[in-house]
Amino acid sequence: MTIQGQKITFIDAKVYPLRAAIHVKMDPENSKRILNFEDLRLVDENGEAWNKINNGIISSQISPDEAIVYLQSNYFKQPKELYLVLNKLQAVNKDEVFVVVDTEKQEILKQPKENYFSELRVEKDAIYFNFKPGKEFNYFLFTRKVDGNGEEIASEWGSSQSGFENGVMEIGVNIPSLQNQINPISLELVYFPSWIKGDYKLRIK
Repeated sequence: MTIQGQKITFIDAKVYPLRAAIHVKMDPENSKRILNFEDLRLVDENGEAWNKINNGIISSQISPDEAIVYLQSNYFKQPKELYLVLNKLQAVNKDEVFVVVDTEKQEILKQPKENYFSELRVEKDAIYFNFKPGKEFNYFLFTRKVDGNGEEIASEWGSSQSGFENGVMEIGVNIPSLQNQINPISLELVYFPSWIKGDYKLRIK
């Protein structure tokens, strides 16, 4: 499939009793990083959908351009026809995958063009932002944290979020021994409220 110029290859679909696993690869030459296959589903000839898993692991990342996406399984049904359907993907430009901050100056140096982050503040071993996506966005935003030397910063928890008043949420990110970390610090996005859309239906059975 090609969605708004982004090439995506579906390798296979394996159906197990508890879930279905969709192996997907993105073209390394794509201009955007695909973050989340938001509404990927399998649909049978009767229109019954096998949707994303509501609780538990919904995907496993093999690399930035390859993942396994898990769906609910209808293992004990044997559909005559089965279609892979996709309409909406979370995606950001590859040069906007990191939010870059200076914790000494308490400044945001770089972020996606939407400029949803503001008012960076430091409290002990954590930094906090105001995050204004317009609508409530119930995903933890960040994964890896990288210091100014390009070294990954290990931490017990990635990010937290709280509140949603007047369109603003508070996002917190733990950074152990924050005062000793080398700036600037880069926070890698794993989810973000930016989408590409299409209307795709691929028969796989």
